[in-house]
Amino acid sequence: MPGDLEKSLLIKAIRYTDEDLKMPPKGRLSAEVVADFEAWVKRGAPDPRSKGATAAKKEINIEAGKAYWAFQPLKPPAVPAVKSRTANPVDAFVFAKLEAAGIAPNPPADRRRLIRRATFDLLGIPPTPVEVDAYVADEAPDAHARLLDRLLARPEYGERWARHWLDVARF
Repeated sequence: MPGDLEKSLLIKAIRYTDEDLKMPPKGRLSAEVVADFEAWVKRGAPDPRSKGATAAKKEINIEAGKAYWAFQPLKPPAVPAVKSRTANPVDAFVFAKLEAAGIAPNPPADRRRLIRRATFDLLGIPPTPVEVDAYVADEAPDAHARLLDRLLARPEYGERWARHWLDVARF
């Protein structure tokens, strides 16, 4: 109890006045140390890590808390106008930074590079020549989405990512 020595459980424990409550359990503290604790409790048991802190309760301002940035609803940012043609709004942010730095974006990757990148990224191994030829020959507009679905369904994908999680778990 901050400020009240007689109601303070801590002071009762370090004084050894209660047979069931003794702190430290193996021998008493010196009289000087007990006196220091008593003075600290009389002052209100302030947190020594903060300067001038007291044990007085602070008022909590709920309205100020509601204004904290993390509790604000998300607002979609304005998509920047860019010279490059973009397929999705996220690309516009990337292209805006590239344009500001005076860098031109690379041309779109050909199909051989796309399958190679996707397979290395998801499985950690290169695609087979048969897989590359099949993907290059597939002219359907959803060919890349189907490729990604196939790669994600392969056991090698699970093995690759399980390795990362097992490293985190220190297995």
